[in-house]
Amino acid sequence: MAAYVTAIPATNGVTSAQSSVADKGSGIPAAGDPNEAYKHTQSQIYSLQETIMDSAKKSRQTPKSISPENSASPDAASYVSAAKPEMDSQPILQYTRDKYMHAPKLIGEINYKSEGAGAFVRYVENNETAHMPHPKQLPFPYNFAEQYTPNCFLPLFGRNEINNLVKIKIDPVEITKFLTGASKRTYNREIWGADIYTDDSDPLLALQHVGFFEKVFVKGANAGEKQSPKRTPGNYANPDNVIGGPYISPDTRLEVTIILLDKLQNYAGINRYGVNSRSWLGPAAHDGLSFGIYEIKVIQPTEQIDISGWKT
Repeated sequence: MAAYVTAIPATNGVTSAQSSVADKGSGIPAAGDPNEAYKHTQSQIYSLQETIMDSAKKSRQTPKSISPENSASPDAASYVSAAKPEMDSQPILQYTRDKYMHAPKLIGEINYKSEGAGAFVRYVENNETAHMPHPKQLPFPYNFAEQYTPNCFLPLFGRNEINNLVKIKIDPVEITKFLTGASKRTYNREIWGADIYTDDSDPLLALQHVGFFEKVFVKGANAGEKQSPKRTPGNYANPDNVIGGPYISPDTRLEVTIILLDKLQNYAGINRYGVNSRSWLGPAAHDGLSFGIYEIKVIQPTEQIDISGWKT
C-alpha cells in the first residue's frame, strides 16, 4: 500500500537533502528519455531516505550508562528527554522545491468524508470548477465491507500534481465523530508515516499526529514539554501555518490544505500525540503519492454566518 521515511538532517553537518541537491548538477539523464529521468529521480529520493532512516535509528538509541534506571541525576533525565527523536520533513521539502522549481499552487478542494472516498473539485479558469467523477459505491447489502473498511478518502493524483496544493473542508459533524472515536478510519488506524504521509492516510489522523488536537489528547508528561509547535510540517517556509486562533469544538469548521509530494520508498511510523502511525517498509513500494499538512485554517462559528444582508 505505502512507503515513507522521516526527514532528519544527516549527521555530517550537511543535510541529506543538500547532498541530493549538490548531486543534481551531474549524471542527469538526457531529456529525451523520460523513463531514465524517472528512475534517476526515484534513485535520488531513495538515497535520501536511506540516510534519513539510518539517522532516525541512531537517534532512537539512548546510551545505557545514562538511562533513567541507571542514574537518578536530573541531568541524565534531561539527556534522555532531549534524545527523543524529532521529525523534520525539511530535506524532502527542499528536494521537492529544487526539482519542481515552482511555488505550490492550489488546484482544487474536497469535502472530508469518514465513510468513503471524497469527490475532488478542481479549480479551473474564471473561478469555475470541474468535478472529478465520484467513485461508484456498492448498494446495500453488498457494501458490507465498505461499512467497516471505507475506501481511501483522497483520490488518486497523478505525478503531474506533485508540489501542488489541495484544500480539504471538514465540517463539525466529522470533527465530533473523530474526537469521540466514532470514525471508522480512526478505529482502522489509517495513517502511514510521520509528517509526510501516504495518500491513503486519513487527514484528521494526520492532524492529530502533528499535534493540532494536542490540548484535547495530550496529558501527563508530554503536555508539560515546552516545544515550538510544528503543526504544518509540509510547509517549507512556515512549519506552523495555523490561521484563526485556537481550536474550539463542537461547531468549528476546518479547512486543511495539504501539499502533494512524491512517493517515498519507506514510511516510518511513530507514536505521537496519542496516535501510533503505521510504518510501510516494503518490499513493495507505495503505489500512490504522499502528502504533508501545509496550512490549517480554523473557522469559528461566528465566521460561518453571513450577516451582510441583515437589517439593523
